Amino acid sequence: NVPSRIIYFDTNSGSGLDYITITDEKLSDSTIPTPVREGYDFLGWFYDKDLFKPVNVTDLYEIKYNELKDQNGCVESDKITLYAKWEEHNHVYNENLVVVDNVIYEQCDCGHLGKKLSLTNPENPHYTGKEIGIVINDELKLDGYTLKYQVLDKDGNYVDIEGVPVKVGDYKVILTYNDLVIEQEYSIHEEIVNP
Repeated sequence: NVPSRIIYFDTNSGSGLDYITITDEKLSDSTIPTPVREGYDFLGWFYDKDLFKPVNVTDLYEIKYNELKDQNGCVESDKITLYAKWEEHNHVYNENLVVVDNVIYEQCDCGHLGKKLSLTNPENPHYTGKEIGIVINDELKLDGYTLKYQVLDKDGNYVDIEGVPVKVGDYKVILTYNDLVIEQEYSIHEEIVNP
């Protein structure tokens, strides 16, 4: 019988985990933590470095008394290390789109974000007598979104305008795709005459 056992975790490049101590009295209250690793799915804990002997994390009695037994079946050590097994995550993107930080992303079933649609300011927003619109970065190649431009009026409110801005001023563009909305503010600076 072992009064307590310290469990260490080798996460194999996953997030670091502190050791835990389990006792017979705390078996029902103890849990084995789950590590995380960017780009990988956690497949479970194993007793061996070669990842052949899986751990049943719901059976803490087994974990407490498993491994390192002498010829009489008594546990020789009060310490044990469990090893994490990983599999590279294969992202499956569906038609689910979400807005995060004013950017439209495709979202994987696991919650990861993939390709995106974003708005950025024009590189050189000087009025040259031509329309100056917002730059649309569309990795998603979406069809059917709408753009609405607004100008900042003298009272500090944005009001709708027809078409794309052509004069010096402060503007906002609003992109709508289905029920998703993103927006970007930008300014057209001083007019350049006869550049």
